[in-house]
Amino acid sequence: MTRTAFETDGNGTLFSPWKTPVNIAAEAEGSIHNDGTAQQLGLEGGWIAGSIHMEQFAPLLIERFGEAWLSAGTMSVYFRNATLSGQSVRARLMPFDRITGSARLEMEDEAGRIVCEGSACLGAPKSQTLLGERLAARQDTGPGPLLAGVKIGSRVAGIPSRIPEERLRQDLPGITAPIEAYTSGALPTNLAVDVLRAVETHLVCLPEGSVGLYGGIELQMTDGPLKAGVTYHCNGEIVAVGQTPKTETLWYSAEVFEQQKLKARMLMLSRIMRLG
Repeated sequence: MTRTAFETDGNGTLFSPWKTPVNIAAEAEGSIHNDGTAQQLGLEGGWIAGSIHMEQFAPLLIERFGEAWLSAGTMSVYFRNATLSGQSVRARLMPFDRITGSARLEMEDEAGRIVCEGSACLGAPKSQTLLGERLAARQDTGPGPLLAGVKIGSRVAGIPSRIPEERLRQDLPGITAPIEAYTSGALPTNLAVDVLRAVETHLVCLPEGSVGLYGGIELQMTDGPLKAGVTYHCNGEIVAVGQTPKTETLWYSAEVFEQQKLKARMLMLSRIMRLG
């Protein structure tokens, strides 16, 4: 696979080429990625998943931190603006900050809107991540009606999770920023997130007529990368619930193990909306 040549501004910021991600979940009825569901919420069309956008940072992070980032890297991302199929985006990675031990990252669309922002590092973060900062700064509003039955501190353990090798092969052609590791079974960000999301339906059951979307994702590899065809077991815990004028918010953490060995952690911020 040819190594990507990245643009730079001369100050250490790396820029990816402009890419047009594919909405691979467009046919998933009842999800924010489906045109029909999105239009029920008053949106123009189905949104591309934030975890798809996160994949575009992988080549930049390997360029900055080396191949070790795949086995021990952290990426913490907050999603600000959604994009639709056919809209191009570009990722950028700022210089490494020795004080915080991380590098800031952003993605923009062609209109100049910030699609997402975050931070990344090699190994465990030395300081609070961008998503961690938002969790710490949140106001305790209490749950709204959609999450009224969700209890902070609720836990599940030992949930099996596996991405078949065929699923990876199906997704590979649609990845806009591929890396060599994917051809040997390493899971791209979107599928790695799916592994850890196995705890989600065991932690919370959303009421009929509601839909969830990613507000932010923090993914930390401790012994990565996660691989296709491997059965893992996941633990999860509800960290916080809340509400804003437009959505209800659900925060949960998850860990994934292979034969008792911790492989990765995730902090998830989900936004929950009512259809109609």
